[in-house]
Amino acid sequence: MNEGIVAPSVSEIRRKLLDSDQMMLEYFVGEQKTYLFAVPKKDEPQVFEIAIGQNDLAAMVQSSLAGIYGDYDSIRAQALAPHAASADYATLYAQSSAALYDLLLPKAIRGQLPQRLLIIPDDVLGYLPFDALLTSSPTAAQIAQYRNYKFLGENHPISYSYSAALLKEMQKPRHRHELDKVLAFAYPNELDYFTDQVNDLKEVWGEDRIDVIKDGEVEKTIAKESRHYRYIHLATHGSVNDRDPDLSYLLMNDPKLETQDSCLYLYELYGIALNADLVFTSACEAGIGQLYRGEGIMSLARGFSYAGAGSIVTTLWKINQQKANVLVDSFYKSLLADDKMSKDEALFNAKKAYLKSASHQDAAPYYWACFIPIGDMAPLKEGGRTMYWLWLAPALIVLIAALRARRRRRQTA
Repeated sequence: MNEGIVAPSVSEIRRKLLDSDQMMLEYFVGEQKTYLFAVPKKDEPQVFEIAIGQNDLAAMVQSSLAGIYGDYDSIRAQALAPHAASADYATLYAQSSAALYDLLLPKAIRGQLPQRLLIIPDDVLGYLPFDALLTSSPTAAQIAQYRNYKFLGENHPISYSYSAALLKEMQKPRHRHELDKVLAFAYPNELDYFTDQVNDLKEVWGEDRIDVIKDGEVEKTIAKESRHYRYIHLATHGSVNDRDPDLSYLLMNDPKLETQDSCLYLYELYGIALNADLVFTSACEAGIGQLYRGEGIMSLARGFSYAGAGSIVTTLWKINQQKANVLVDSFYKSLLADDKMSKDEALFNAKKAYLKSASHQDAAPYYWACFIPIGDMAPLKEGGRTMYWLWLAPALIVLIAALRARRRRRQTA
C-alpha cells in the first residue's frame, strides 16, 4: 500500500468510490458528541450531530457486544458487562442494539437509505457489526426469539472501510492476475471443519481452480506465491494480541513443531505484496485488534489491506466453525452464480439464506454477524479493476507507430 495516500474529495467519493445503489456513512466520535457524514451517490452530502460522546457510546457498544457474545463466549461477555447475569444477555443485546440504531441512523436519514451501505466507523464503532443493529425493539415475549428480530443486515448489504482514502487505494486497478484461481489453506484440526470448508470450495469453484497450500510451506507460499492469485482463502485459527497488535497472528502450523514457524503475524503482512481481489480469512478475531486513537483498529484484516488486497471478508469474534462453513459455502455460491453481483451482496444473500432456515437459537447474531466485508466490493466480472491497459500498451504503441508511418507516406506521396 502506498504511503501518504491522499483523502478523496466529496466529488471524487461520489464519482469513483460509490456505486449507484450505495451510500457512504462515515462516523466521527468526539468526547461530547458524535458526527455522521452521509454521502449519497447523487444527492448532496449531509452532516448529522448525534448527542452522545466517546465514553457513553463505548458503554453502549460494549453492552451490545456483551449481549451478542452471551453464553457463547461468556468470558468475553463478562469482561464487557461484568454485572450482567447469564439470563440478561438477550435483553442487554436487544435494548442496546435498538438504541444504537436510533442513535447512529437518525430518523432524518432512514428514508433516504439506498439498498447498499458503506460504513466507515470511528473509534469503538470499529468493533460493532452494523448488521446486528435492530431497527425495532422486540417485545418482552420475543426476547431470545431471534428469528423475529428485525436486523438492519436483513434489509441492506453492508460493507466497511477504514477510511475513504484507504478505500480509494483498495479500488485502484490491479495488475492482470497470472492465476485466476484460489490459493487456499486449511489448518488441520480435530474436527476437520477447516478441511471440510476447503473441500467445499473445491466443489463450488472446481478442483482445477483451487490450489491448496501444503503443510510446512504456508508462510513461504503466501510470501512468494500469493501475488499470482486472484483469490486467497485462509481457514484457520486467529488470535488478537491486545498488548502488541503486531503480534496478532493466524495459525499456520502446529505450534508443537518447533522446527517451523507456526504463525503468520500482523507485522509480517506489511512485508508481503499481494495482488488479490479478495482475501477471505475464516479465522477467529481476524477483523479486530487494538484500538489506537486517531489510527483506528490495528487488525490482521487491516494488515491484508496494507499488503495490497482489494477486499477482505473477515470476522469480528471467535466463530462457530460448523455454522461458519455454511455461510462460507453460501457466500461463494452466491458470488459465482452471478458475476455481476458485488461481494457485499453475496455475503448479504448468504446471511439471509442462513437466517431463513435457522432456529431461534441459531439465528442469534453471534453465529452470523461476525463476518464483515471490507474494501472494494466490485463484482467478479469487473476483474478487480484489472489494469488491462498495461498489457495492451505495447500493442497500442506498435499500432500508433504504424499509423504515423502510414500517414507520413501519404503526405510524401
